[in-house]
Amino acid sequence: MHYKQYKYGIRWNALEAINTQGLLAINQFMLFRVLPLEFYGLTGLIFSLIYVALPLINLGFDASLPTFIKKYTADKQSFATLLMPQLYAQAMTILIATFVYSFTLITINTVWFSSTQYLQLSSAFFVLLAGIIITESIKKTLRALTHAYFLNKQTTLIELGAVILYTVLVWGNYFMYGTLNLWTIFIPLFIESCFGSLALMILIKRTYNMLQAQAKQQEHVSITRIWKNRLSVYVNQLSMIFFSRNFLILFLSRQFGLEAIGILKLISELAIFVLVFIEKLFGTTSGALLAHLKFESLAKKRIAFTLIAQQLVSVLSAILIFLTFNGNMIFCLYCGPISNYYVALVFFFTIIFENIFLIYERFALIEEKIFIIILINLLSAGICFPLIVLLQSSLPLSIIIIILTRIVAFIILSFIYYRYWKLPQRIKILTPFVLVVLLISLALSYVWR
Repeated sequence: MHYKQYKYGIRWNALEAINTQGLLAINQFMLFRVLPLEFYGLTGLIFSLIYVALPLINLGFDASLPTFIKKYTADKQSFATLLMPQLYAQAMTILIATFVYSFTLITINTVWFSSTQYLQLSSAFFVLLAGIIITESIKKTLRALTHAYFLNKQTTLIELGAVILYTVLVWGNYFMYGTLNLWTIFIPLFIESCFGSLALMILIKRTYNMLQAQAKQQEHVSITRIWKNRLSVYVNQLSMIFFSRNFLILFLSRQFGLEAIGILKLISELAIFVLVFIEKLFGTTSGALLAHLKFESLAKKRIAFTLIAQQLVSVLSAILIFLTFNGNMIFCLYCGPISNYYVALVFFFTIIFENIFLIYERFALIEEKIFIIILINLLSAGICFPLIVLLQSSLPLSIIIIILTRIVAFIILSFIYYRYWKLPQRIKILTPFVLVVLLISLALSYVWR
């Protein structure tokens, strides 16, 4: 039953990723073409401020949710006593943290935007920014809950409808009045976020109504255990920030200047499409599958882990093959001519490579052994970044050091998992799928010559 739900979730998450992220990518491309370059950079910075805030103020709730989802949704009583107090606490945390975050941004507003020719952001705009962060945080939490419960079809339709609404509001205004500003870009985002949050609330309410009043037998789960799990998850999220694309851009820009890493920032925007696609397929859905097997035997968990790993390796292999033959053309179409294509390609795969840690993280969460991932991440960061600074590395060498550090970290992590859990078992790459990708890649590379 769980594998059927997993495959069902994979299909709908793939559909959501392709359609919603495709629309968002088109929206960003159009903004890039319509807006002055500096103003487009300002909007990009504001988007980053919004979405960097979400994991910081979430306190690990979303990522820890699948661990106890079977207990939360066993019956109405469990939902009310275990999950609802966390949701109320989460709402208060979001409100308080958002206003602290926004007040901090207002305080440093003069310094942050002093280099731009545009007016500094007004306090009123930061109120809008706070509203967006609140509604986006609520939506993110509700979406994590629906994914953990395998409500992928309904969630996909809601997400797609919300993105279409945002796109229509932004570009409808542009075609009517011929101009865009911060208000006409971010007010639609607030409306879209409110719509998505409300629709997900209705979906969860309907799901709650279908739960039985009280299950006959339920293993007790203490609130202390739940909060300890959340704390460890939150620390893990903080440790993973070091190898996120946003932190890498900040670190490399500090080392080499914005001009030197400008093309890498554009490449990172292209990589995020692939990142979200893989996260939708193997992050939320694999986490849900493993969560539903939390109290099953290790043998069943091995089968599930190996299945997910096999599919993830096949997808990553397909991406590698496609970009090997067509990466230069893809990057040139998106970014224009690239002087150092191989540096851009290695940086792209540096970002994409983080996806391979996804299923290991999800398994560690379910087994409540997340400290393994935290230690690996902290050791990687503690070696990698000081080494780059001490060696005064060039930009290409710095990127190579980063990806080599993560490859070594992955090898160590794989050894630990195999030593203690015999994971993964023998992985078979989906040969027909990879061959089809190879043929398509060769055909496209021939057409583009």
